[in-house]
Amino acid sequence: MAGFVTVYNQSWKKPEPYPDFMPSFIRLCADLGILRLGVLTIGQQPAAAQLWITFQSTSIIYKLAYDEKYKVYSVGSILSHFMFKHSIDEDKVTLIDYGIGSEAYKRDWMRSVQNVQGVEAFNLRTVRGLGLASKQKVISLLKTAKS
Repeated sequence: MAGFVTVYNQSWKKPEPYPDFMPSFIRLCADLGILRLGVLTIGQQPAAAQLWITFQSTSIIYKLAYDEKYKVYSVGSILSHFMFKHSIDEDKVTLIDYGIGSEAYKRDWMRSVQNVQGVEAFNLRTVRGLGLASKQKVISLLKTAKS
């Protein structure tokens, strides 16, 4: 777990808002037997880390990061290769899910995309509901204005 935390803290990613969450989550997944935690090292230094959750026939890629100083070595891609290989060959998964988002690196590893849609409902009779609905409307307008 220390390698994962070290890499995440050295990566481009924003710090976790609740620092105790990830270590607790990692321990819980380990206790449940669903954790797949990969850490690629260069020498003794953690360079890339990935947290996958594997249950039944599915692996979910939950978190991944690499230390920026090792970017030139494609440490994230190398670790992904080994994580995919383990999931397919050892865990015998039939589905690997990158989660939400359409970042370019995900397209490098996947053959297909599944669109996820959802519905948000707000109670407009409450101050909180009105506030949340207003916020969503502003976000929607900003997205439309950008495109």
